[in-house]
Amino acid sequence: MGGSAAAAPPAPAWMAAGARRWLEEAGVAFDGSDRRAFNALPLAGARVSLAEGGRAVCSLRVTAELTDGEGNWHPGAIAAAADDVCAAAIMSVEGIIKVSVHYDISYFSPAKLHDSGELVAIGRQWMSTTRPKKDQASSKLQASISKGGDMDGESPAAAALRLAPVARRWLENPRESLARSREEGCGDAFNMVVMPGFRVSLAEPGRLVCSFRVPATVADADGRWHAGAMAAAVDNLCAAVAYTADGVHRFTINQAMSFFSPAEHGEEVEMDGRVAHRKGKLTAAVVEVRRKASGELVAIGRQWMTSTRARPEKNGESRSKL
Repeated sequence: MGGSAAAAPPAPAWMAAGARRWLEEAGVAFDGSDRRAFNALPLAGARVSLAEGGRAVCSLRVTAELTDGEGNWHPGAIAAAADDVCAAAIMSVEGIIKVSVHYDISYFSPAKLHDSGELVAIGRQWMSTTRPKKDQASSKLQASISKGGDMDGESPAAAALRLAPVARRWLENPRESLARSREEGCGDAFNMVVMPGFRVSLAEPGRLVCSFRVPATVADADGRWHAGAMAAAVDNLCAAVAYTADGVHRFTINQAMSFFSPAEHGEEVEMDGRVAHRKGKLTAAVVEVRRKASGELVAIGRQWMTSTRARPEKNGESRSKL
């Protein structure tokens, strides 16, 4: 009568096998062609060591295709990989791939080209079996975002004339770099994938607005804009809009994304980014992603950045106290 509840039975073995196979075969195209979906890029070369009981563990070496202009593992590529691994972990106990509705990721130290090991980031994610619909965006959430804070003053007019065009050029041509220095041999291969054909319609201190048509290269296996690819684009826009305010190149320390409705392959979307708050070395930015034709909300991204890069500890020890 008063005994504890019986433990839930273990998930069928086919669920774990399906999760492992999904990670190892990430990127199978939705149209049945030989083209690989976006999932294939952030998980390229991933080796799965565990996928069962609500847990998925895999490893990979950071390739040049996943780096930013300084040769670091791009925060958006980390977010995209985390999104897929979260999906696989859930699949191992529920047998289905769920849809991302919100995630939060914190970055602790940079991972360089070919790096492996130590704590780089921690991601937390909410997922649903129901795809968000176009009319389900929360007006209360949008109101809270709009009250997130104002810029602590604007850059002088002379700086505006200099900085905004630099940010515009980088968004429209990711081969440009916002960084003050670039390591020899490093490129923006990942940015070239997640920011194809960006068109900037507004570039001013503390705000950038751009649009593009979702290409097949950033679509998932179902033909929708991959949540990780969207997060990577938001990360880049946040970095660019922060740069327009004071010309400082910043690094992401935390990003939160909320997804409201899917954007399909071929749809045109608009991204409106603004600086929400500045304090010392920290800058907060917010990006709203909408369908350009109707203005319907697709996602909202909030991001904290710092002008100081986190440094790895010696002997492979992480600085995190978690």
